[in-house]
Amino acid sequence: VTEDIIKDSFKLLAIVKELEEIGDIIDTNLLPKARYWIENNYDFSEQGKQELLEYHLRCFKLISMVVDVMATYNEYKAAKIKNKEKENIKLAIELEKSHFSRLMEHADKTLQSSKTHIELLGLMQAINRHATQIVRILYEGI
Repeated sequence: VTEDIIKDSFKLLAIVKELEEIGDIIDTNLLPKARYWIENNYDFSEQGKQELLEYHLRCFKLISMVVDVMATYNEYKAAKIKNKEKENIKLAIELEKSHFSRLMEHADKTLQSSKTHIELLGLMQAINRHATQIVRILYEGI
């Protein structure tokens, strides 16, 4: 066994750990809560709903890029992912500010779904971090 094989093995283990973290967020946090929210007819303001959908799409695109980078080992795309993560963090902060502005206006649906809205943003941010960490592991070691 060479040192390179050992390093690659540790990288794979670290990547599997990040994938497991993403799976845990979805399985332990998102799915049970989504069922609860559906059963209790949680709804969002139209603007809040659009913001969450936009952020979800960005998260989905980032994960798709990570999968592509894992398959192609493309350094240019890896650097792009790191920039996307920074953009997504800034966007999440802006979306939280927007949400709190709606709260200040006392929008009924905003009050009802406030905790859920912030929680969803946080969970999607965590998924983004774990996905980006995979790229860091591949390109910067562990």
